[in-house]
Amino acid sequence: MLREAGAATARELRAFAFDHLAPFKVPSIIIIVDDLPTNALGKVQRKALAGTLHPTLRARFVSPRDADEQLVARVFAEVLGRGGVGSLDNFFELGGDSLTGARVVGSINAECGLELPVATLFMMPTVAELAGALSAARQASAPPEVRARPH
Repeated sequence: MLREAGAATARELRAFAFDHLAPFKVPSIIIIVDDLPTNALGKVQRKALAGTLHPTLRARFVSPRDADEQLVARVFAEVLGRGGVGSLDNFFELGGDSLTGARVVGSINAECGLELPVATLFMMPTVAELAGALSAARQASAPPEVRARPH
């Protein structure tokens, strides 16, 4: 599908929102739709919209693929009291909020000796995204000889 001139992508909309809103107010997912179901008065039919979007909102299960994803998935599961957290799962879709998010980031920081800001979780709410940020933070805090690539 071609993008209309001036139309923004979901990623661009989230980036704009992060520039203009507090991190906890930015939607963790933005889905662009062609049309909204409305009633005869033009009001959005939320139940019909939810039914249409439900398959899009539920990510398929992908097992954590590396140690960082395993760590993040475990912490999500512990803080939220759930099992079976996968790489594509979104913390906020799983029932997380800003308070439990602070606990997640605090646990990860304590376990890894890092200082990731809580806003990182709002910007990167899936296991895979947060694990990527964790990996990058570890790499950035490593001594130069560890960061150097082998020849």
